[in-house]
Amino acid sequence: MVNVSLKEKLQRDQCVLGAFVPMRSSEVIEILGTAGFDFLILDCEHGSMSPSEIPCLVHAAENVNIPVVVRLGGLVPNSENVLKVLDSGAIGVQVPHVDNGSIAKDCVSYVKYPPVGKRGYAASARAAYLNKKKGLAYIDWANRETVVVAQIESVEALDNLGEILRVEQIDVFFIGPTDLALTLGEDNPHGPNVLNTIERAIQQIRSAGRIVGIFAQTPQDVRYWYGLGVRYIATSAVGIFSSASKGFVSDSLGNMKG
Repeated sequence: MVNVSLKEKLQRDQCVLGAFVPMRSSEVIEILGTAGFDFLILDCEHGSMSPSEIPCLVHAAENVNIPVVVRLGGLVPNSENVLKVLDSGAIGVQVPHVDNGSIAKDCVSYVKYPPVGKRGYAASARAAYLNKKKGLAYIDWANRETVVVAQIESVEALDNLGEILRVEQIDVFFIGPTDLALTLGEDNPHGPNVLNTIERAIQQIRSAGRIVGIFAQTPQDVRYWYGLGVRYIATSAVGIFSSASKGFVSDSLGNMKG
């Protein structure tokens, strides 16, 4: 299993940088895993992968010692999907559209074993039998180390942010700028109204002593959000590959096409 503790870094107020990966490729996972990221997010919401493909991708991540979070594919958490991705060895789940406290409580309930939650235990599950800790020791470890990320990406979620923040065991409150902009009636996630709204949400989350996450498209975005106190930052693997590819072609052939 992956030795790096994502949870410990977050608890120390360290900034962790990750990448959303929508591609069903173990080679892509290994390339990104050796690039210096702190974690990867396998994207079952907007990517084409299914829960059945997660174990092979998690295995590829383990080969390069990088923890994996899985963004679930539904608007609300599904206990079966949560169970399958965690049993495969993912260190946590990221749940889209956590719009109220009830959904936030379900996130925790499905991720954590009793007495914290309702997750079922099986010693034959990949995550359990590969872990050095067994039985109750593994359950204690999993309840301590699994990461729960709640995406805050609508006006409804902002209206209910106070009750969402009161849900214990949510580790990160991840702001989705694009979807939030759409619910605000804006088409630009970098517009002043959207940025002001996001900054107020960051202040509210930080004031509650909780950890903020956000999507960042560029290195400049990463530095900007870090300066505002965001500590869980994720970018796009597709964006990275696209930008690097275009830059390589332009730098190599740009002066030869005239």
